[in-house]
Amino acid sequence: MSCAKILRTLLLAAAVLFVLSPEARAHEGAHEHGRIELQSATGTPIVELSPSPEGFTGAFVIRNVGVGPLDVSRVAVRTSPTDPRTPPGITVELEGGRPSMRIPPGEARRASITWRTLGARAREVYGQVLVESDAVSLRDDEPMRPAALGIHAERSQGLGPLGRHSLSVLLVLPLVGALLALLARLARRNDPRWLGASTVITHGANLALAAWLCTRFDRLFSRADGNDGLQFIERATLLPSVGVELFLGVDGLSIALLASASLVAFVAALASLSVRDRLPAHHGLFGLVVTGALGVLVSHDLFLLQAFWLLAGVSASLLAGLRGGEARRRASIKLLVASLASSALLLAASVWLWKNADPTYLASGQAVVRSSAIPELARVAWVGKGAQIFGWNAVKVLWVALFAAFALRLSVVPFHGALLDAHAEAEAPASALFTGILVGLGVYGVLRLDVGVLPEGTQWAAVAVASFGVANLVFGAFCAMAQQDLKRFVAWISIAQMGLPLLAIGAMTPQSIQASLAQTAVHGAIAALLALLAGALETRAHTRDIGRFGGLATEMPRFSFLFALALLASLGLPGLAGFWGPLLALLGAFPRHRALTVAAGAGMVVLAAGHLWALGHVIFGKVREEWRASKYLEPFGGKFPEMHGRELAAALPVAIALIILGLFPRPLLGLVDKASLELHRLVDRPGPSQIAASPEPAAPNREQA
Repeated sequence: MSCAKILRTLLLAAAVLFVLSPEARAHEGAHEHGRIELQSATGTPIVELSPSPEGFTGAFVIRNVGVGPLDVSRVAVRTSPTDPRTPPGITVELEGGRPSMRIPPGEARRASITWRTLGARAREVYGQVLVESDAVSLRDDEPMRPAALGIHAERSQGLGPLGRHSLSVLLVLPLVGALLALLARLARRNDPRWLGASTVITHGANLALAAWLCTRFDRLFSRADGNDGLQFIERATLLPSVGVELFLGVDGLSIALLASASLVAFVAALASLSVRDRLPAHHGLFGLVVTGALGVLVSHDLFLLQAFWLLAGVSASLLAGLRGGEARRRASIKLLVASLASSALLLAASVWLWKNADPTYLASGQAVVRSSAIPELARVAWVGKGAQIFGWNAVKVLWVALFAAFALRLSVVPFHGALLDAHAEAEAPASALFTGILVGLGVYGVLRLDVGVLPEGTQWAAVAVASFGVANLVFGAFCAMAQQDLKRFVAWISIAQMGLPLLAIGAMTPQSIQASLAQTAVHGAIAALLALLAGALETRAHTRDIGRFGGLATEMPRFSFLFALALLASLGLPGLAGFWGPLLALLGAFPRHRALTVAAGAGMVVLAAGHLWALGHVIFGKVREEWRASKYLEPFGGKFPEMHGRELAAALPVAIALIILGLFPRPLLGLVDKASLELHRLVDRPGPSQIAASPEPAAPNREQA
């Protein structure tokens, strides 16, 4: 027999054995099953529910595109009592009301979706319908998951299309101001009135929209009401192959900070009317900083949040170097290095979390191996994975990396130098943005990712976080006492005040978590007001030496009133908005960290002494005679000129807010109540000295999600 015949015989025998093998029979049998394809009744990639007398209805088609029959065993909304992803009242029904059905090859059947909105708090739905069947996966290396199709419905929010896309508009408006500045630069038109007016109008519109969001925000809305506790959701697929989405929304963690940031941006825009040089660069970078900061607060996709985080940091560093003191370039470089280091740490942690996330679905219903949506990452049982990084427990390593990233933005000692110098050297509008908005993003990041995604890591590091907070408070208080430079004094008291949110987070009680949010929101407004007032005084005296001032109450009564109001609110005087955050922080932390709370109280006494010392040196006493002959005050008859209209317009909104929220704190505290309780459920159980959590469904089981 020739070699060719022998080879053909062996190949034929191998083929026969393969066909008769169990694996081959199973593989062949797989092709006898149907293949499932889902499509909305209108042909769109997502089912858009339409209004009906009951609420909303819609339909989709289940099509068998395989060669064998398709057995559909169940259709249901992707939700559960322990993990209510979607609002209650949504049901799915197969054609004819049957619980299951068989679909022949090439045929299709309809299924209907109904959302009965009676009793539902949610005003929108972004979810998925799951269809379980005997269809096989097209990939041999991937187990078959139920097919899914996205569903969306939205009840009227008011304001028409503007209300439906309010968060997108909130991010776009500052970019419009930045674009107008760029066009002015290209057209070589540096008219300060036109550029200043455009910035004020865009940020004024943003403030109005943020106020509308606060009035429409449902303060009783929680995870039990669906949508992961988020409101005003906007969601669309960006990079489906890697699970990245445009995912915007607000909850109790972000709504108060969003309102505070919008207020600070508006008053800083009013203060920018006095800027006269490098106008296009100033107004353009101003808009980018605000867009980046607001984007961080409303983004619920990890990589989208990372992009806004980087945008805010880099834009702020460039803005710090435009004008100001002699050391502004060095301060700008330090802030840029800190921002890049923070973004690098955040990116490294984000990539690891994304790569090790569980399989899930996008808003469109597309099945993905992993997703970067923060609510999906919060469902992963990270401790149960038992993963390690360089031989260390992965949860601990990731928690530390995230905390370090946020500490750089938060100016936690010893990472305080970058923002401290930038605040001291930059002009008043930029300083207001740095201390009034950027610092608060650090606290938000810790709560959103360290506590929300890695609660076990927060439990492990709770004492360290509280200790960092107390160290920040005490160290900042003593450094503030030693300052003669007014702007550095304001920067140090800002750093010291941000120790309270860290102490509160480390305590992990409902009161303390609520305090961290309230203190951060109010601190932003107070710090911005102090920055604007310090800048106004510097423009008149051309010095920041506190020891050279005095007696301004007689020559600048309006300035003195506002300066005293801001300092008293900062030290926590009862009746002003700055009182409630420190009070709740100390009350919430004392049952857990008594020694640290006592140390924090001592630090606050030192800090209060520093406030009163600065107040006395600047406002009370007599005006030094040297100012009578000063060339800077000579045009004003040797007297300090009172605050003019633009300065008052920038300062009064913040001052009024501090008084109102000091007397009536519930509008602020009510915004963060539910979010505080839900974060508390992740990291702790209520004890006898704490506010008991409401009897709502617990957080999802992280081992089963």
